Amino acid sequence: MTEQNPSPPSRSKASPTLPLPSIEWLGGGVLVLIGVLLLIAQVVPNFGQFVALIIGLTFLAASFVTRAYGLLIPGGIVTGVGVGIVLAANTSGPLAGALFLFALAAGFVLVWVGGIVLRVQPAGGWWPLLPAFFIALAGLTALGSQGLEWMWQYGWPVVLIAVGGFLIVRAVLRQGNR
Repeated sequence: MTEQNPSPPSRSKASPTLPLPSIEWLGGGVLVLIGVLLLIAQVVPNFGQFVALIIGLTFLAASFVTRAYGLLIPGGIVTGVGVGIVLAANTSGPLAGALFLFALAAGFVLVWVGGIVLRVQPAGGWWPLLPAFFIALAGLTALGSQGLEWMWQYGWPVVLIAVGGFLIVRAVLRQGNR
């Protein structure tokens, strides 16, 4: 019988991986961030218009760190609301309301795209596109006759961007499945 000498344990020079933060840690961090933002909003003029945007971006960051679809949903929607608040606060007339609605619709689209990018989209993951469509339609309606002009002037480039983005996402998904 031959004796085999066990090889010494290999020492990897790679840095140790950090465990993903727990949901409790993330929940506590989000609450602390919200409190800090609300406190800053009391002191800094016009900062309040950015609070929802920062909260939404925090949820998005947490969803990308944890790959949790449950955090992606409020992240996309609250980010859309935050962008809408900033746009509406710096615009006047019917355009302000329409921009808010368009930003909210974009937030729902962000949930759909984020689910595809993170590969965490559940079955029936196209659901965010339904509210996005109807909210964007409400935005066009809010513009009235200007909405039709806007659609003809800016709609075609937006449609081209959307179709091109879809083709890119589809190509990336197909390449990942090979």
